[in-house]
Amino acid sequence: AIWGLYLVTVQHASVRQPSLTAAALDDAVDPAPPAVEEPDESVGWPAAFKENWPTFRGLGGLGSAHGADPPTTWDGNAGEGILWKAEVPRRGFSSPVVWKNRVFLTGADANIREIYCYDADTGELLWTADAEDVPGTPDEPPAVADDTGYAAPSVAVDGDRVVAIFATGVIVAHDFDGRRLWARHLGTPDNHYGHSSSLLIFNDMVFVQFDHFGGSQLKALELETGRTRWNRPRTSDISWASPILIEVEDRMLLILAAAPMVAAYDALTGEERWSNNVLSGEVGSSPTYANGRVFAANIYAQAVSLDASTGETHWETSQLELPDAASPVATDRFLFLPTSFGVFSCVDVTDGSVVWEQDFDTGGYGSPVLVEDRIYWVTSDGVTRIFKASENFELIAESPLGEPSVSTPAFVDTRIYIRGEKHLFCIGGP
Repeated sequence: AIWGLYLVTVQHASVRQPSLTAAALDDAVDPAPPAVEEPDESVGWPAAFKENWPTFRGLGGLGSAHGADPPTTWDGNAGEGILWKAEVPRRGFSSPVVWKNRVFLTGADANIREIYCYDADTGELLWTADAEDVPGTPDEPPAVADDTGYAAPSVAVDGDRVVAIFATGVIVAHDFDGRRLWARHLGTPDNHYGHSSSLLIFNDMVFVQFDHFGGSQLKALELETGRTRWNRPRTSDISWASPILIEVEDRMLLILAAAPMVAAYDALTGEERWSNNVLSGEVGSSPTYANGRVFAANIYAQAVSLDASTGETHWETSQLELPDAASPVATDRFLFLPTSFGVFSCVDVTDGSVVWEQDFDTGGYGSPVLVEDRIYWVTSDGVTRIFKASENFELIAESPLGEPSVSTPAFVDTRIYIRGEKHLFCIGGP
């Protein structure tokens, strides 16, 4: 009864506890990465991460749904196949993240930045927590583009904590009941569109790709306290891509894409393992990985395949339509490349040759997700295009949400969670 009363008190409340002081987290000069360590038993993903959707594009940020068996047909206009839909209080371009019976989103405007926690079974908004009153936060928020906003990065979760970052440079951690654990200001990103790189969690760290004109960095913060575990300065340009995390030769490597390079860092120490200058322009598309190969692509540049161990180039090509915001996904045979203008390409991973191209007329900013032998791609009109991940294009279904969408869906078991323009949708059975 006491536990039930406690839950009632936190539901629908704006939950905030005092932030740790700036002095408690002070690292104006972030520590350098520690000496290189030998790989240890902490390599590899815990089973619980594989069973949930812990970050943008799922496990490791790779755009692949493990063990999911979602439906292929629904109609949001008619309510068919929709388990529930819930209003999202504030605008945002972050994508849903799911852990068991909790779904997390962020929303923001120029006045306030918020985290939302929904019941995955009912769609009830359980709590709202803000990211305000953090020492160092600018009095005036930075200018951002309308199609980026203040809440573009997706959160990351580990079963106990949810960590969010906003365009102001504030990063904040809450527990699953909405209590603030820590918060800090990393510096206001100098970014003419707005900060959009999503977070990743591994072991007891949360990783931040902080590429901006003010000095690009890759940071590892302690999950428990928010203190900097290590910080790696980068020579890259500004970017809007998100990191991925892969296991290579008994090491966990963070892979980052930002002009002019794709680079790999040891997740435990921050040591740069390799770097290859193969990109240019404004990089918004995140890399992906399959079968020992790292893939990256960017409009007005090229698509590349790199050896995950060494960074050596396997092939590079610009003889196809390339992504500008949405990110690719790969299998051991094919690389799939979306665009915001509707052309979707399938490429042979061995040589970069185009296998097929399909023009959907409408593209989007949401990234495709690989589910077994199918690809789910939500385009900006809110229609999910579902087709075979094979050498021949085969359309399975086109299922409407009922409102526009620019996010990437989350897949857990038989359910799909999609953020629309105004609502969060749950598709699938009870």
